[in-house]
Amino acid sequence: MINKLASNVTTAGAQPSVISQMKFTNTALWQVSISGGTATVSLEGRAAPDAPWIQLGLSSANSVGAFNCLPEVRANITAISGATVNVWLVNVFP
Repeated sequence: MINKLASNVTTAGAQPSVISQMKFTNTALWQVSISGGTATVSLEGRAAPDAPWIQLGLSSANSVGAFNCLPEVRANITAISGATVNVWLVNVFP
């Protein structure tokens, strides 16, 4: 399953979260595309709606990374300057 965590974002801020159907033991991939400028993207997750957000990954360039999945994830975009940011989440089953 592929979810878009950020779609053509040009301003800083946390994006809407995605509820994953995966277990804590599953691995997921995220892909970041930063074009036309600079930005920093933090992949954040939490175990429950009342839990604090924690950083699962960080990127300031086009990249792909793997992480242990949490039930709720989001992209938080900071330090954006003239860029357009897209972020995808790919659920990978073991």
